[in-house]
Amino acid sequence: VHVELEALDHKTLHQKGREGQFSMGYFVPVSMYHDPIEMLNRFKYTDNPRNYPRWEHPDFIELLNQAEIAKTEEEHLDFLSKAEHLLMHEMPFAPIIH
Repeated sequence: VHVELEALDHKTLHQKGREGQFSMGYFVPVSMYHDPIEMLNRFKYTDNPRNYPRWEHPDFIELLNQAEIAKTEEEHLDFLSKAEHLLMHEMPFAPIIH
């Protein structure tokens, strides 16, 4: 197995991520507010610049749409839980740190 490591500054790393110029990368997502939808939204559409694996799924999109219009926090979190479950089942990325 041939492995080539490349140290990159933040700007270059994310540029290569957006362009799909990587086989593996160490990306650390940061949430701006305390709601799981913010992290899940990055995988809603392939054209999101932070959706590095360029994954998209119609059921996932619908679950996030339902979460956005949910009438209660419990309902909102239930839709997000289902979306997260689908994302983890499809696993378009490999988390190495939790």
